[in-house]
Amino acid sequence: MEIEKRWKIFCILFISYVFYVYFRKLFSLILPSIVRDIKLTKDEIGMAVSCWFLLSSQQRQLLYNETGWIVSAQYVAYALGKLLFGVASDVVNPSKIIITGLSGVVISAYVMAFSTHLWHFIISSTINGFLQGSGWPAVIKHIRQMFSTAEFATTYTIMSCTNNVAGFIGPLTILLPWRQTTFMAAIIATSFIIVLVFALYQTENSSTFPIINHKSSLCNEEAKQKRFSWRLLFGSETFWIITFYYSLTMASRAIAEVWIPIFVSEHFSEVVALEATFFFEAGGFFGSIVSGIACDKLCAYFSIDESRLLTGITSTIGMLIAFAAVFSLMWISFYAFLLGFFIYACINIWGILSSDMIDVSFAGRCDALFSFISNLFAVSAGAPLSWLIAAYGYSVFPVLSTLLIIISLTAYIFTRNIPLHISSL
Repeated sequence: MEIEKRWKIFCILFISYVFYVYFRKLFSLILPSIVRDIKLTKDEIGMAVSCWFLLSSQQRQLLYNETGWIVSAQYVAYALGKLLFGVASDVVNPSKIIITGLSGVVISAYVMAFSTHLWHFIISSTINGFLQGSGWPAVIKHIRQMFSTAEFATTYTIMSCTNNVAGFIGPLTILLPWRQTTFMAAIIATSFIIVLVFALYQTENSSTFPIINHKSSLCNEEAKQKRFSWRLLFGSETFWIITFYYSLTMASRAIAEVWIPIFVSEHFSEVVALEATFFFEAGGFFGSIVSGIACDKLCAYFSIDESRLLTGITSTIGMLIAFAAVFSLMWISFYAFLLGFFIYACINIWGILSSDMIDVSFAGRCDALFSFISNLFAVSAGAPLSWLIAAYGYSVFPVLSTLLIIISLTAYIFTRNIPLHISSL
């Protein structure tokens, strides 16, 4: 019965984060219609989108430097949101953060549905963009409390598919006019929030719903005596190695979501770019699932940590190879599928390692710090990369991929035997 309850709550958390991601992507999907109806200028579009996390196809005609600054600003804002809410999830009940964050996101959708001026869109996109950072850290903290270490990898893998599920659902929901689409989506999400509040409230007050004690977890008395140490975390080699690989992955995803559609549109058409985006999302869905299965299979021959590390470095090298291949102007959809496959495999594996490397009592702060650093690293996909593209063209990507492959393999060779858990905090 307890197992059934945990999985019911897991399904509700899964749907809640799908709503998070859906509303994050919705603005990009409906922006062409907004521009047509509201008559925004390019400068006004830039102001609105600079408050947002994702870059939409409408900005593809902007100059590289303008696009770069927009992307950089977006990732800085999103990183700050994740940092603040991640730290809060260790202090405040994660259920309250999930409910509050999703409620705020839905309110921003209502504002957008009735917006008629630029400043309306800026307000709604700012609220949405900031509150997006509340979802993932709190959801992962909740999952770690409900499932054991052996179960955590599987549940994390499934939860990682929320980005791809929302990516598939989004384009299917924009058949109606954009105001109706946004309003109806907000109505459905509001109804779901009622279910979410009731389910999580019942969980918190259920005496038959125990929190799992991880092997690395501290007992209550030890938790009271022991405090989180930022200095020890920053001084950990494990922390920086996992951060490096996770940051590299997030930067690659940022480049894939921003520059590859621009590249394909310039050399082929927007239809081909949309097709490549679809295959990228499809590859990401399978990558998340297969990487989790691969870890489970490798556990028959290696330890859990060794299997995760081996899967992670293999996925990282595959990601960088596919990354260079996309810009070869051959088999665009195939390479986009492979790129999505390996990027989301990396997000899954390095995400599991980052979330499971520390005691569950401090998981929120640790995950927040990982997200903050990795999203700051993703800022390089904005202005810095735009300068390189303007100077050398897209031929810079294969060179960068080769260099990063060498660095990644070197880091793996010298650090493959380090412990993947910090137990002395």
